[in-house]
Amino acid sequence: MIRLFALFFSVLALVVISGVPAAYAQSASDLLFYKSEIPVQNQSAQVRRLAAQQGLQDVIVRMSGSRQVLTAPVINDAIARAERYVLQSQYVRLEDPLLREQGFNQKAAFLFSPDRVRELLLTNNLPYWSTTRPQTLVWIVEDTPELGRQFLSTDTLSPFVDGLAAAAKKAGTPLAYPLLDIDDLLALSPEQVWGLDEDAILAASEKYDADVILTGRVSQTSQGSVLTSLEILHRGQTQAIDTVQPDFTAAASVTIENMAQWLAGIYAIAQSEQAKGRVYLSIDNISRFGDYSQVLKYIRGLAFASNVSVAQLDGDTLLLAVMTDISIDKITTTLTLDRRIQVVDSSYSTRANAAAPSYGGDYSTDGSTLVRANSSQQVPNVVNQPVYGADRFVASATHSTVASTTAPTALSTELSTESTDNANVPLPKVNHGVLGSYNHPLMYRWMGN
Repeated sequence: MIRLFALFFSVLALVVISGVPAAYAQSASDLLFYKSEIPVQNQSAQVRRLAAQQGLQDVIVRMSGSRQVLTAPVINDAIARAERYVLQSQYVRLEDPLLREQGFNQKAAFLFSPDRVRELLLTNNLPYWSTTRPQTLVWIVEDTPELGRQFLSTDTLSPFVDGLAAAAKKAGTPLAYPLLDIDDLLALSPEQVWGLDEDAILAASEKYDADVILTGRVSQTSQGSVLTSLEILHRGQTQAIDTVQPDFTAAASVTIENMAQWLAGIYAIAQSEQAKGRVYLSIDNISRFGDYSQVLKYIRGLAFASNVSVAQLDGDTLLLAVMTDISIDKITTTLTLDRRIQVVDSSYSTRANAAAPSYGGDYSTDGSTLVRANSSQQVPNVVNQPVYGADRFVASATHSTVASTTAPTALSTELSTESTDNANVPLPKVNHGVLGSYNHPLMYRWMGN
């Protein structure tokens, strides 16, 4: 299948960020979501303060997925003190000729604290949408007097395409367009998209492995108003977006705003969802220390994972115990957005207050060390070993057994998860923190970078 090209990361201009504190050491693509650039006319303290407030407002809407959060008094208070959330700022030259004519010759570029923004939203029961987001494949037909009905693409000279790109950049919703090669044009016609033929659109989209499809029609009346009749298609769900706007820019902005809010309703988390429990994720194809390090870093970086501990390493399969506040369905939909993770088995059942599983062999645990039965001898345990009195188990109807008589052995402390020198070191073929018999967890395969 063809991997989609995400426009969000290509059109969002970067100010090079250096010296970010270790507490905020996230990937460059993640930091983009917490960055905002505001045109300014000068570098006075008052102008900077107002620019920081506008920038934080943009980031809060982006990370919640909805402008509705701006009505919350706690958010208004935070925006009023926006400079407290700034990690870094600098001024960069503004190239837009129209803005320069209005006296805006530079931009105030801000990087806001990811941790503080996330905490602001979650501690106040407001939605938080992580940076792992679905790509949207755009099949839209525009009807013009000069050209008739034609597919829109990045090569199209259309103010609606420009408006979509600008709005998607601001909302943090990656867009992609089909190649419109001979195969696409044979599989799908402009008339089918104009008529919202969902079956034909879905069939033509299969080769792109699209997470979300934005499709439909756009046209302009003789009075200049822009009419849109669009649909979002996502995993069997359909959301309509029908608007009448004064121009193409406004129509594009409303389209993306509605799409972002709808997707955030599916993927964003909120503290009020709390039904806190431990979920087990089994991830195979972990053969080298680089894989182990990448998986831990990836899972620990997900918004829903409040604590991630290594429960077992058996051959090439890593078992993680994840404390989370969200539903199993939302965990699954979030993980399947990332191409590095492939679903092997997501069937499950839940059992409240299930009995704690035991370790293989004659060992017990207090959550930090393993103790041999009838002995005071302590066995080194895995770092951050969880307590196995789990209040949530994830399982399918069929049981599987994970057991061993081999005592758990900690990974070598000489192997640093932050060092690239260890990436190709084979993992030892032993069990770490081995569990006894229990129902199998959500199962995934690590596909690497």
